[in-house]
Amino acid sequence: MEAERGLIRRAVALRLELGQSQGAFWQLFGLSQPAASRLECGGKGSSCLIVLLSLYFSGRISEDDLAVAQIKQCGLH
Repeated sequence: MEAERGLIRRAVALRLELGQSQGAFWQLFGLSQPAASRLECGGKGSSCLIVLLSLYFSGRISEDDLAVAQIKQCGLH
């Protein structure tokens, strides 16, 4: 659980550093703004989100990869 919170804290720090809104930043990871707010206020992230964050911060997937996955998921390809 502590490792999960560490990833979430790291993501929040990055979001703030980039000056992005919750909605814009977390949308790349498939979260709505209300879900992002709950997550940032201490909520638990899903196992899928934790895997995505781990891959993102390890450099195995990029923002572009996440954006392409969002487009495909929404049927906009």
